[in-house]
Amino acid sequence: MIGDAPLYAFDHDRLLKAAARVVAEREAGYPQLVTEGKLTEQAAADGIRAARAIAADWQRIVDLGAGRAAEPLDNSATREEKRAVLVHVAGRCQRKLQATRDALHRALNDDCLRAIEADVMTREALHEAWKRRWPGYDLGEIGLFLAAEQRAWAADAMLWHIDLTPSAMFYAELNAEWRAGRRASEAA
Repeated sequence: MIGDAPLYAFDHDRLLKAAARVVAEREAGYPQLVTEGKLTEQAAADGIRAARAIAADWQRIVDLGAGRAAEPLDNSATREEKRAVLVHVAGRCQRKLQATRDALHRALNDDCLRAIEADVMTREALHEAWKRRWPGYDLGEIGLFLAAEQRAWAADAMLWHIDLTPSAMFYAELNAEWRAGRRASEAA
């Protein structure tokens, strides 16, 4: 199972940041969805609560992994509620990734077609076209694609972790208990 781990599966700091971003997006976006009638107040509150619980889990995992004191376990959302949030987030990230991939391909195709029309299909000509399109290494569509790709990978990794038994939380707590026992024995 560990060999099939998605990219970022063991980058807990990155997953914590991704979970915090999900909370921020829901807190910022859900009120508008409620106002537009696209989401009920209860569904919005449940979604935010579950997202906060996921972020709290990752904060605890990161803190325990770093040997820091951690907040008590957040049981405000069930595993099923957390999984539903992660399935939704992973699906949304995959759709965004596909849209940005399509935009990038269109941009690349346009640049290549212009180079072909000008009959300058050389590496240098394409490089110059790219420099004109994204001056000063402003990545444009590529940057959007890479950001979407990283978000999709983080969502996949969090979803993978929610289905993993034993969980990352189990190992973080076990490691913290071992360190605490070791410190106590060294102090004695």
